[in-house]
Amino acid sequence: MSERRVAYRYALALVESAENTAELDSFRVDLLKLDETLRKSHDLRVFFLSPVVNKAKKKTVVQSLFDGKLSGKMLKFLLFLCDKKREGTLPYLISEFKTLYDSQMGIVRASVASAVELSEDQKKVLAEGLTARTKKQVIPEYTVNPAIRAGFIVQIGDTIIDGSVRHQLEMLTKNLNANVN
Repeated sequence: MSERRVAYRYALALVESAENTAELDSFRVDLLKLDETLRKSHDLRVFFLSPVVNKAKKKTVVQSLFDGKLSGKMLKFLLFLCDKKREGTLPYLISEFKTLYDSQMGIVRASVASAVELSEDQKKVLAEGLTARTKKQVIPEYTVNPAIRAGFIVQIGDTIIDGSVRHQLEMLTKNLNANVN
């Protein structure tokens, strides 16, 4: 079974084990702390992935590193992962949990590319429009792409909303060519 699939199942179990929204939020905060720790420490990532280090040693390290820093349930969950020799799935598990959390909370992430940097007012109006369109809370991530020329391109999951001048010019050219032939 692939690592991502295993991670999804553990993340789903973690989401389903939350007794309320506050606990789900607590799990999210704990996993973000854990993610940051793993990103900052190459040695810790290698340690977790190493098949040479036995699970007792891994559990001892998890206990000493995260006791008092993570909730009791999250610490037990990490120790459980060590028991099952699934601590190597943590990066995938964190990613899968974030996706499940967003879904549970009615949040969608959007990628917005524009030709120039959008003003705060433009960002606010765009986010409100996307929220109204999707009926979910939209959290946009903005980038600048001068190739767009003007306008913007929004991607939410598999859906692309192309409001760029480049796209409009391509469609106009296509229509002209179709009508000429």
